Amino acid sequence: MNDSGTDMEARLQELMQERVHMLPYDPEWAVIFRREESFLKEVLPTDLIQRIEHIGSTAVPGSSAKPTIDIRGK
Repeated sequence: MNDSGTDMEARLQELMQERVHMLPYDPEWAVIFRREESFLKEVLPTDLIQRIEHIGSTAVPGSSAKPTIDIRGK
């Protein structure tokens, strides 16, 4: 295996050992998304993005999730 393959394998091993912190659903996640959505609508050209969506586990009410707000622009 070459060096980049070895590096990738080592990184994958690190990731597999990493702890994932899941939290119970927090309604504040929706509030954070709306704040970010407003900011993005202000700073991005209107013809660039038609929709901004809250995706991922924090977007599912009642679902435990990693506390990371995932946002997709279309």
